Amino acid sequence: MIDVKKVDQAFVDMMANQLMELYLNGEYDKIHISYTHFKSAVKQEIIFEDFLPIKTPEDVEYIDYLCEPDRINIVESLIPRYISTKIYYALLESQTCEHAARMSSMENATSNCGEMVKYLTLVYNREDRKA
Repeated sequence: MIDVKKVDQAFVDMMANQLMELYLNGEYDKIHISYTHFKSAVKQEIIFEDFLPIKTPEDVEYIDYLCEPDRINIVESLIPRYISTKIYYALLESQTCEHAARMSSMENATSNCGEMVKYLTLVYNREDRKA
């Protein structure tokens, strides 16, 4: 059983490997990722973006650098780490949003409780004066 309160790197790596395998085997043409992005304690934003295939920016000029080891080995080692990091980031962002929503909810409940206590005290005092 996975503890959703704790983001575990081993779980993230397993997810990343499974997604890459499904994509590379041709079972999926595209993979999207959606998560909530933390803006502030009271505002979160839903993000839905393409995950695989990884798109390169079109406005970047290609420069042929000399790479050691060769470019293919570098890319093959960096892409799995990029995918794993992106999943880890999405999970942490979503977890942060959940904590912010819980904090805001508890703050509202505390505020409402305080208002209710004041109101009920007022009602009690009115009824006590009438009696």
